[in-house]
Amino acid sequence: MNSLPPKTRELLTQWPQEKPLYLMGPSGSGKSEIAHHLLRDHHIIHITREHIKFTKDISKYIEDSLFRKNVLMMMTSVNCMKALLLDDIQVFVKHDKPSLKKMITLIKQCTPKYKIICCGHPTNDKSVQSLLKMCYTVDITPIMSLSAIHNPSSFQMILEKLSTHPSLSELFRLCSSEYSITSLNLLENYPSLIKRISPHQLASMYTGICYGDNMEYKYIHTNLDMDLRIFYACIAPLIHIKHNLHTKPRTQYKYNSYISRSMIQIHNQTLLKQSNIDYLQLIQKFYQYHSSPYPVSLSFDEIYHPEFTLTTLEKQLKLYNYLYHKQFTRKQLNKIYKEVYVS
Repeated sequence: MNSLPPKTRELLTQWPQEKPLYLMGPSGSGKSEIAHHLLRDHHIIHITREHIKFTKDISKYIEDSLFRKNVLMMMTSVNCMKALLLDDIQVFVKHDKPSLKKMITLIKQCTPKYKIICCGHPTNDKSVQSLLKMCYTVDITPIMSLSAIHNPSSFQMILEKLSTHPSLSELFRLCSSEYSITSLNLLENYPSLIKRISPHQLASMYTGICYGDNMEYKYIHTNLDMDLRIFYACIAPLIHIKHNLHTKPRTQYKYNSYISRSMIQIHNQTLLKQSNIDYLQLIQKFYQYHSSPYPVSLSFDEIYHPEFTLTTLEKQLKLYNYLYHKQFTRKQLNKIYKEVYVS
């Protein structure tokens, strides 16, 4: 608390405790530590990323924990009140919106009976914005170095923190919100991050990230512990390069090209889901028309649909080639389109 700017300390002392407190700031800014200090005289019900896609109903779990007295509280002579700490709000936004909405509804019922503190990153999410309207908000963004102000990326913050020998819990907190992107950026920037390139070190990093990806997508239905995924995606690779880092960190890093390509493909698949047209089947008809050694009929009425757009069809071509191991080009597709649609 003493390391905070005087203005921030003043704002915290002015917290009207009949309202929830929202501590807003980036990973590693000390929000959770401040919250624990403010609730040091309370029995804290602490909800974290470990409760993502909780097997029980999250609101019922909080109600049972918050509203009922436990045995230890009944035995103590000190009048200890319970308090609710909702941590890692940004992780719930990304991975478990239904639980977040249930918790916000519950907060409305609990206030002002209990002290409530929420911790999270700045976000434009509608659910969080509705929560902020109920809360007394304090910005815990730390004073950054000049280089961090010019390039305030979470990736740079993680690398700068790594050079100060942080604890494992600190690393987990820093990586929790964007662990998939962080892992890819580590691979992209590896040659410029380290003093000496080591093929064995790079292979170990890549292996760990592949393990994390495999768990993320193959076993997502089993509600794997979030920390396990973060460990393989970020923590293990960071530990591999920790003692081989350049002493002077860079101010500019490459944005992983795989990420931008993935974002484009995700957008394309969103278009596919929103459409009533089976574009992949449509491309298959185009391909058969193009490649068959025998005459194949393809009429306008057979493939016409009022919602059809050529742009969306072209965007699915890459996926079609990947799924069916084809090499159908946009030029070939457009040629058939002109023959069938235009003529």
